[in-house]
Amino acid sequence: MNPIRTSIFTSAAITIAALAVVFGSVSRGRLDLGGASAQALNNGPALTDLVASNAQVPEVDYFREMVSLLKREYVEPITDDQKLAVGAVKGMVDSLKDPRSRFMDQDEFKAYNNAIAGKYDGIGADLAFDMDVGKGHTGAADAQNMNPNDMQALALPKVVVVSVTPGGPAAEAGVQPGDWVESVEDHWVLSPDPIQTYRKAVIAAGTKETAGLSPSEVAQREHTARALGVVLREKLKTMIMPLKAMDMMTLGDSGSLKIEWHRGDSLRDTVIQKHESHVPIVGSDNTVINLRFALGSAQELKREIAGKTEVTLDLRNDAVGDFEAMEQCLAVVAPSGDYGEIHSDRPGKSRKIVISSGNPHPPKISILVDASTRGPAEVFAMALSSHKLAQVSGKAAGDDSVAEAVALPDGSGYTLVMGEYKPVETRIVASNGVLKDRITPPQAGIRDYDGTIVAARKGKGGNA
Repeated sequence: MNPIRTSIFTSAAITIAALAVVFGSVSRGRLDLGGASAQALNNGPALTDLVASNAQVPEVDYFREMVSLLKREYVEPITDDQKLAVGAVKGMVDSLKDPRSRFMDQDEFKAYNNAIAGKYDGIGADLAFDMDVGKGHTGAADAQNMNPNDMQALALPKVVVVSVTPGGPAAEAGVQPGDWVESVEDHWVLSPDPIQTYRKAVIAAGTKETAGLSPSEVAQREHTARALGVVLREKLKTMIMPLKAMDMMTLGDSGSLKIEWHRGDSLRDTVIQKHESHVPIVGSDNTVINLRFALGSAQELKREIAGKTEVTLDLRNDAVGDFEAMEQCLAVVAPSGDYGEIHSDRPGKSRKIVISSGNPHPPKISILVDASTRGPAEVFAMALSSHKLAQVSGKAAGDDSVAEAVALPDGSGYTLVMGEYKPVETRIVASNGVLKDRITPPQAGIRDYDGTIVAARKGKGGNA
């Protein structure tokens, strides 16, 4: 089965998508111009005339009128409904502000699918947007006093390395998982750190914070704020957006890139020559099996473990993968039974992970993980270890999100988070290999691989 579900655009979907484009553009116009009406902007109908929640206008008629308005009033003829719909999907996915749910153009989506299959261009690394930037720098009291524009300015991602292809360009340059990008080709990659540092310095130099200080202390704080402002303005002169930086590092198989990386408190310069690199979806050196979750992984894994009573699976540098392929691999190495659920807060959307035809005589399994083990790979390790079917060595990234990839007709696509994995515990694996006596965890939480709750869950988290 193709792991990428093809999206079929009906006329109704195109209509709704067109609505999203128009309404989003008009709304942005009002915000950018301090509330000016759409009529004042383009001598067209006022925004209040287009509000979908107006109870006097049935929804179907409203959608139809919006599409008619586009086709009738836009300055240029609209002839490509599919292009319009894809653009609307991009806007809707981007509006989620979830780095794990991401729209990708044709080149980006192709690179994403190739990475799942272990084929890399660019610097040979899996990159992600980290939205946890700033946590620990802004306290709860400070955050409460920030206006929405300040909070929006800080809701910016870092571009972080989550895994590095062995033998690839990034590995050759000494790049490691956890490194994050400061600049590419002398262009600063937008991030909230200098913005937040400058803002805190400005607050510290304000009248409220300097009350009672000596004139010299006040002058020093003002000097610090001005100096940080100069630094920030210089960075903004060469700024590029995080997505642009990611594309520069992941697309193309020739040319070199000068990249500055943060690692802890240090900043490292590298010049990386882009070239193709490859990781097999299932590889073995007769002692350890490297496993990635892609189309065909289950069949190759079955061949690799045939006749073995003990196996070691290496899930390091395994940051992207297909969830359906992971479930197929789970059935290769585990007996039939219930292996937890993909949990959604929406009623009726959670689903069980159930293996109906598993391996009645699974081998003894050891699993190697580290911070580069994420998504389907981490869920795979949790599912086996929570049932005492595998011994896990190392600590994974803590990413239990389950995302689906959707292909659009023009070759672009997007990922959408469908839920989060929650394991179950079992006491008995019966002699026939069927899991028995399931115990549902008494509370949701972040669990160690032995099932022990180590921290209460706090929302979705921020990593891709």
